[in-house]
Amino acid sequence: MNELDFIEALKILSKDKEISLNFTDDAAILGEYIISKDILIEDVHFIYKNNLNDIIFKAVTSNVSDIAAMGGTAKYILAGFGLSQKIDKKELIDSLKNVLDFYDLDLIGGDTSFSEKLFISITVIGTKNKYLLKRSGAKSGDLVCISRPVGYAKKYLEEELAGKNENRHYKFTAETKLGEYLGNHEGVTSCTDISDGLGVDTDSIAKASSKKIVLSKEKLLELSPDLPIEDVLSSGEEYALLFTVNPTYFENLSKNAPKKFYHIGFVKEGNGAYLIDEKNLINISAFGFTHKFYR
Repeated sequence: MNELDFIEALKILSKDKEISLNFTDDAAILGEYIISKDILIEDVHFIYKNNLNDIIFKAVTSNVSDIAAMGGTAKYILAGFGLSQKIDKKELIDSLKNVLDFYDLDLIGGDTSFSEKLFISITVIGTKNKYLLKRSGAKSGDLVCISRPVGYAKKYLEEELAGKNENRHYKFTAETKLGEYLGNHEGVTSCTDISDGLGVDTDSIAKASSKKIVLSKEKLLELSPDLPIEDVLSSGEEYALLFTVNPTYFENLSKNAPKKFYHIGFVKEGNGAYLIDEKNLINISAFGFTHKFYR
């Protein structure tokens, strides 16, 4: 059983679909709160090499990004750590303070334990804004947008694995200002963040919305001209926002946004996620990144 199949099987345990959104969105909803949780495990999600500050930053960013993807504002954090003997606890506290200050988060609880390898469990709680963004709202005729070029997380990770002294793939930040802006303005019909890869995450919107989404290869390569299209589609943990916009609102949204975003495709009737290459449609639903997972 792979990771996606395991998550699918867990749905039977979810009784209140209004809270869990049937596991189809980036976070759970509880009243006015948006709740996201992730775990990171040494040698599965990261390599520890005295880069604790980078690792903690990435762990928190992953959850803050989920809140932004639903148009919310991240507020609070609960942090759990399984700590091996090699971890300097003072350095850990300093690293956590750095990222909490960066995202303006308040630590409200958590837990610690001994572990053979570094284990990190992060829960971030955010608040809704005017509009709750889900993956399920895309409509035929909507424009598909992305907040920044993607593909570079994969490139930087490969550099690290090749032995280069680079930690650049830990440096990607959550799109907090844009997420909050989209959650306060009319016209955004669906949203997610690029955590599993552009292909897989585009497909998640297509499935949740029961629509067909077509991305432009030309536009994607204009944004990432030095990367092969396969890397653009499959690079995970980018934390860019992928969202659909009613074309009536596109000009006003883009004109007043806190940062530039890019039109890369369109939504139509049908099913699945595709890349248009000249006149050919290529299914990109399987283009993504998955961590090692038990069988």
